[in-house]
Amino acid sequence: MNHYANKKSAAESMLDVALLMANASQLKAVLEQGPEYTLYTALVTLISLSLSLQVLVGILLIFIGE
Repeated sequence: MNHYANKKSAAESMLDVALLMANASQLKAVLEQGPEYTLYTALVTLISLSLSLQVLVGILLIFIGE
């Protein structure tokens, strides 16, 4: 394999993990604010959707083999 391609794949994987952790952190912060927060339902829904899609893409990438 190409050395550049391996480094690029590793960097992309680290960015994906960082994005996943950032979304999880944001969800935790919103949940700690509680339902009295102005946009609570919308934020929980959108962050949860984002996390679900990230996990789905990760699983699909494992099965595709990229």
